[in-house]
Amino acid sequence: MVFTRRSRRGLTFFEAMVVFTIIAILVALVYLATRRLMVESKVTRAREEQRVISRALQNYFVDNYSWPTQGQGLDVLNAPVSYLASIPQDIFANREPVSIPYAYRTYDAGGALLWLLVSRGPDGDIDFDEQFPPPVTTSTGSGGGSSPRIAFNALPELLVNLSYDPTNGLRSQGDIYTVAPFPMN
Repeated sequence: MVFTRRSRRGLTFFEAMVVFTIIAILVALVYLATRRLMVESKVTRAREEQRVISRALQNYFVDNYSWPTQGQGLDVLNAPVSYLASIPQDIFANREPVSIPYAYRTYDAGGALLWLLVSRGPDGDIDFDEQFPPPVTTSTGSGGGSSPRIAFNALPELLVNLSYDPTNGLRSQGDIYTVAPFPMN
């Protein structure tokens, strides 16, 4: 009697499940790595756009001897003198069909007017406004508007606590900010 071995074609159910599981794990890893890189590139873009706006604000200061008030906002950088070709929109706040510019805030810190450019960060909302201590409104003097008064020495710690930290995940709380007239980050 001769025993012949039948050749087997195809995969068993178990083998197919192992192959699909391995493929699913690889796809998930590639997706997460790609998502992280996309968030990192958006953070880099937001920081670079804030640098461009900061330079335009410095040029505005040189021409006008004052910073724009919070009421004027960033729109003053386009009229009557164009310091920017267009006001960059916050990449983390772009919700179709409306684009939202970076938040511009001014604060009176011991007689010096500080301004902040705030991006909403990956979580999409401004944490700075919600967690900021209640301000005391004072006149800024030169700009004709009013700005909240803050303790100058409390600002760095407050901004560090509300700053975006990439180690907290893709949807981390925190904002991406630039504060001036002196750079903080």
